[in-house]
Amino acid sequence: KKIPDGTFRGCSKLISVKIPEGVTSIGNYAFFGTSLTEVTLPNSIKEIAEGVFCGCESLAEITIPDGVTNIEPKALYLCKSLKSISLPSDLTSIGEYAFYNCESLTGITIPSGVKEIPVCAFANCKSLTEITLPDNINNIGDFAFSDCESLKSISLPDGINSIGDCVFKNCGK
Repeated sequence: KKIPDGTFRGCSKLISVKIPEGVTSIGNYAFFGTSLTEVTLPNSIKEIAEGVFCGCESLAEITIPDGVTNIEPKALYLCKSLKSISLPSDLTSIGEYAFYNCESLTGITIPSGVKEIPVCAFANCKSLTEITLPDNINNIGDFAFSDCESLKSISLPDGINSIGDCVFKNCGK
């Protein structure tokens, strides 16, 4: 079962959704620009699609279920009220701009299966004070944590191979 691309796009009065068990995927930009404050994802979901919750400015928290291995680009882009997100231990991939401008997000723990933080993944997360990276992160892309103004400290793993340009630009102002 799948929720097709753009299904609820622009439904500005949609504030709550509970996706039933058995749905395995939600299409790209399915909830783009809605007023979601609450979303319940089933354990049957395997991937968080591109831009699926992009522009859901009222969404304050979300739990990504275990079994999800991939969060596509711009999945939670511009979720300005997002304060809390729980990432599954099975996660292996985070897309570019996945959490861009989640300006209320205060902390994030990256699961050990993730080996790369891509371009602008957490850029402009102005309230982000704490980032926990796993020891096996080997690449951090350009601007990954730029403009995280509240960032106080981060521990980079010993085995990191590559750190992009301006990764921590304007952090800890």
